Amino acid sequence: MSVYDRAKNSPELLRAKRKRLFRAFDIFKGNTYLGIVNVSEERKTEIIAWYQKALDLDADAINNYPQELNKYL
Repeated sequence: MSVYDRAKNSPELLRAKRKRLFRAFDIFKGNTYLGIVNVSEERKTEIIAWYQKALDLDADAINNYPQELNKYL
């Protein structure tokens, strides 16, 4: 693993990225709950699984977040 990869996956950097993603997730979650945004049950399950991995500070999950969050970032 290169120095760049280790730095990219440092806990501090991952937490900073995750914080930004979780803010976007909260907006998305609210819009989904209110029916403003519609996603399939299957996709909801996938996004919840992503959220659980991101909570665990999974670097792959944080670096590969759901595309639905893009418009809220």
